Amino acid sequence: MAQQRLVGGSGSHTGRRGDCGGPNPQLRQLINLLDSRRLQRAGQRQHRHLLWRRHEDRTMIAVRRAKWRNQISIAVLSIYFTLVTAACSTTNNNGNCDAQGASNGVTCIGQTSTAASSPSTAGSPSTAPLSSSSLSSSPSSPAQVGYYLADFNTVQTYGINVDSTPRQVNGVMYDHPVAWAASPGADDPWWAEWDLARNCTWLTSPGVGISDEAPSGSRYVFYVLTDGSYKWQKTINLGSSDTLRVSIKGALRLRLSAAAVQNAYGGPYATWGDAKIWCSSEPPGKKN
Repeated sequence: MAQQRLVGGSGSHTGRRGDCGGPNPQLRQLINLLDSRRLQRAGQRQHRHLLWRRHEDRTMIAVRRAKWRNQISIAVLSIYFTLVTAACSTTNNNGNCDAQGASNGVTCIGQTSTAASSPSTAGSPSTAPLSSSSLSSSPSSPAQVGYYLADFNTVQTYGINVDSTPRQVNGVMYDHPVAWAASPGADDPWWAEWDLARNCTWLTSPGVGISDEAPSGSRYVFYVLTDGSYKWQKTINLGSSDTLRVSIKGALRLRLSAAAVQNAYGGPYATWGDAKIWCSSEPPGKKN
């Protein structure tokens, strides 16, 4: 009986091992499911990596293109400004300024230097125009003689009488000036006009400004015109002056104008100190 129970028990145990060692469909299905999910995750990771690499490549390409565009733009602008600078430095307008007090971006031959604090007095007429360092490259005109404007009668005036008595400007006495009262409004300057007979080349003055006798704080604007075209303009305060050298080549009429910006009171304070015209022959209208 003992042997039979032992054998029976052994047989029963052997049967259970056989059941455990056989294939289990549920376990296999679970393993397959895990494998498929693992492969799916790996595929997703690889896809995201590819998308990121593609985005990174597009970004780098865009950055390179922007850099190339910037370099090309800088090069083009550099060439443009070089050409513009070269053109402006070599171009002049022969002293013709179309706009009032302006040169349309081009240096006028007739422009003057900055205001001088101590202009020299003019001497007797000579055979060469007043020199100016800023106009050293301007063409010289042989056989030109300087004539004081004060020695010639005007052909027309507006609002004034020309005074040619000696006058002091910025501490310097000028023996042959032309002067008159400035108009009270800058939009309607008072002026005097001379006949040049198209024989003159330059207008010069060692000291344009306001007479030292004028009220404190006076401020005037001075103009030079030839045949109705503005050639020079300067705003000058009491106590300062400006040297003048303007091309008037071929002009028939010369007009000098003055208007007060501030303190337009009293006598002939707008002064063109020892103003001269440089001509190949004596202009008409010489005073007796």
